[in-house]
Formats: sequence, C-alpha cells, structure tokens
Amino acid sequence: SPETIAGRLRMKFNVRISYSTIYRYIKSDRNDLKQYLLRQNFKRRTIKTKAMRSLVPDRIDISKRPKEANERHKFGHFEGDTVLSSRESKHALVVIADRASRKTHIKRIINKNVKETNPKIVSILEKYPKKHRKSITFDNGPEFFGHKKIAKALKIKTYFCEPYSSWQKGTVENINGLIRRFFPKKTDFDFISDAELQFVEDWINNRPMKVLDFKTPNEKYQELTGVAIA
Repeated sequence: SPETIAGRLRMKFNVRISYSTIYRYIKSDRNDLKQYLLRQNFKRRTIKTKAMRSLVPDRIDISKRPKEANERHKFGHFEGDTVLSSRESKHALVVIADRASRKTHIKRIINKNVKETNPKIVSILEKYPKKHRKSITFDNGPEFFGHKKIAKALKIKTYFCEPYSSWQKGTVENINGLIRRFFPKKTDFDFISDAELQFVEDWINNRPMKVLDFKTPNEKYQELTGVAIA
C-alpha cells in the first residue's frame, strides 16, 4: 500500500513523502497503477447458525492467556489457523504467526483434521528453541481438538478464542488475508506447489508492516531474538 511504501522509505532511507502524494500519483498515472491498489471497503458477513459449535475438550480460554502474550513484547506467543481449499478439495493450509514479530509459517495439509494438523504444527514450531515456544492460540475448529498432544510435544501452552470470535486471533487472521491475495477462496491447494507456498511465506516475512514501524517480520524477529535470518 502507499502508506507502507511511505513508511518504509522514511524508516529505511530517511526519505519523507506523504502516502497521500503517492495515492495522487497513482490515480493520475496513465499506466493504470490503480489496479495494484488493495481493494477496500469490504463488508463483513455475519453467519448465523442454529447451534453453537462444540467447544474443544479441555480448552483453556483466551481470557487466561498471560499478560506477556497480550503485550506482544516477546517472541514465542503464536496464533494458529487453517485456510481452506476449494469445495472440491480437502487440502488446506496450516498458518502459524508470532504475535510480536508477525513472523509466519505456511504449510499444506491434505485434510483438515487432527491427524494432519497436529504433526504439521509440531514440525513448524519444534525448529525453535524451547525458550521461544511460549503459547499458541487457536479458534474452536475441530482440527484443533488434539491440542493437548501439541502442548505435550512442544512444551507449550494452548489457548482458545471464545466461540465465533476469530477476531481474538487477529494476527493470523490478517496474515490469512495476505495469503488470499495470492490464493483466492476458490483455489485448490492440491495444485499449488511447495515452491509457491514458500514464495508467499517469504514475501510476508520480508514485507514492511505499519504495525512493526515499517520493519519486516524477519527484521522484528531478529530484533526480538538476536537470531539472524539466514
């Protein structure tokens, strides 16, 4: 977005230009740069259901999550979610994002169930040292019913949003929106290569973010952990 461009120029190169100036240039450009602007003014759909979704067994409510996780000052408090494929495919994506740095991991699963989701989450987070595996927050989807095994394998605390309150894990929800720029809702992940997924993951982790004072997730991760990105 023009705001991200302006913020990154100021942070990285000490070049000051108003994002509104960039907008005006885009709107006046003959090459139709407007097509690259993000779509705006989306309306949220309210989905009404007759019955509440069953709560995850032995779940710990997000209200009990430690203050440290809410403050976003330390790396290691994650949010997890799944991104669905087209209706014709059972393939899905597992998305894990750190709340403080927004560092993101994207992996494919062939079925959105506990059997597939659990080992994929473990494989993503076990690469971090134990001190950087503090907590992970999920929604109440059935694919997360095996959270106790994840907690045991990773020595990590698991927490859950209130039912139908996915906004309580807004970090990963926002990341999902970035992923959908590349893979719209009708995408069949069975036909998306691992290289394409890696490209999107790298793009997100190297994308300046306003919420990070226009640093990238990789830069913020290095700042918080002292670990350089290879």
